[in-house]
Amino acid sequence: MYLPEETLDIIEPKALLGNKVVMVIGPTDVGKSTFVKRVYNALCGGYRVLVLDTDVGQSDIGPPCTISLGFGETPVEQLGDLKVVSLHFFGATAPSFDLGDFVWGVSRLFFFAKRHNPDMVIVNTTGWVRGDRAFSLKLTKVSLIRPDLVILVGGPEMRDYFYFLSSSQFKTIWVRPSVMAAVRDQETRRKNRFGRVLEFFSKRPEVKMKLRDLVIYGNPGDLSPREDTGEDPLEALLRDIEWRIVGFLGPGIRTVGVGWVQRVNLTLGELSIKTFFVRRERPVYLKLGPKFNPTFI
Repeated sequence: MYLPEETLDIIEPKALLGNKVVMVIGPTDVGKSTFVKRVYNALCGGYRVLVLDTDVGQSDIGPPCTISLGFGETPVEQLGDLKVVSLHFFGATAPSFDLGDFVWGVSRLFFFAKRHNPDMVIVNTTGWVRGDRAFSLKLTKVSLIRPDLVILVGGPEMRDYFYFLSSSQFKTIWVRPSVMAAVRDQETRRKNRFGRVLEFFSKRPEVKMKLRDLVIYGNPGDLSPREDTGEDPLEALLRDIEWRIVGFLGPGIRTVGVGWVQRVNLTLGELSIKTFFVRRERPVYLKLGPKFNPTFI
């Protein structure tokens, strides 16, 4: 269904009932997150609604670099107020960083959500919609998740999505951006991302972890030895872990929690990390993500 004169605001949440899985697709700054919150708030009192947040760059539920699943029973002022019931640490703010891991994380959390027999799972997606790779990724997610309803939000950039999906078995609605959507520049998005890290970890406990107890891996592009300091390259790399978002993975290489490294003590061989765990499982692997140094905000 193409509604060229209508915006996202016309869709009434209760009209979505009966659709067990709803996926929202569109570029950045079209009102996707606000719509998802509106649907959750309208239905949470009488229905079990789970929100799957796959926007690793502008995460609303978990911290940036994560795919997260949220749940609640009362209305919220922001999606970040939902309880995080499961996480997948992706380790970057753009899905193009590792498409295989991204798709695996989305599918793992979606099937975790389905096991809880919700009345609705509403899936919020990234704003990456332009180009062949973005198109392929979105269609891959649609084919894996098999939503009962796909809501496309945006202008001409969504035309190919609509033509393709409307010819398939997936019920599709295409509307214009919300009148409440606010356009943000790159600097504003960067500050919002830092703010989300600070907000998420502000009340989390800080724990000390021994380097010898963790297998550290990852491929952040800015992780490199410091030259002309005389410091051992390995020590330089370890010291550079400070202020990074990290994922804790268990023996099964699945995310059991996330952290924000506060300090590195090479003398004692330990890390001081703000932590949040979703599974009671001993972390074995420490997966590195990007730096979020509060002094750079």
